[in-house]
Amino acid sequence: WTPLGRHKEDVEDQILGGIGSMTMHKIVIDMTDNSAKIHDVPGGSLETEFPRIRDDRIGQRVRYGFSGLQGPGADFNFNGILKWDFEENKLVGKLRFPEGVIGGEPVFIPGSPSSWSLWSSGDDRGYVGMFLWRSETKESTFALFDAETLSPEPVVEMLVPTRVPLGFHAFWINEEQFQKQLALP
Repeated sequence: WTPLGRHKEDVEDQILGGIGSMTMHKIVIDMTDNSAKIHDVPGGSLETEFPRIRDDRIGQRVRYGFSGLQGPGADFNFNGILKWDFEENKLVGKLRFPEGVIGGEPVFIPGSPSSWSLWSSGDDRGYVGMFLWRSETKESTFALFDAETLSPEPVVEMLVPTRVPLGFHAFWINEEQFQKQLALP
């Protein structure tokens, strides 16, 4: 699963040089016959970018993933979050931010170690965290959204004392990983 953009002859002002909109597709790679096939996904016509799954399950089978819902225009102005079901092969959730709020890269944050079992259905038990820019107040915040329900009300939203650029990529580490980083020379 990945957003794909294809060149469009009539698109000249895009930041990516005429590639056009990124929309979600499923790519199936068959190692036995050395082929790759691109499939449309129900709900995949929405403009989206920066797809993510649980970082602790990269390279493993997962049920749910998330991506930024792209607003109109050439900038990466995410005006919401999309939730994808990889088993059902479709879009299963859409959260739109209030007018004037633009999001950064959505990152999945596991809710608790008990939800980390590889074979549980816990691929959405946790939060989608991201930086938000509030254009009216000129403030950056960090917000956590419930990944299971994708409720438009954040579980928590914290003011960041300085502006965070919208192109700022993100990665989540747990407390144990953080402590290991602190111990490095």
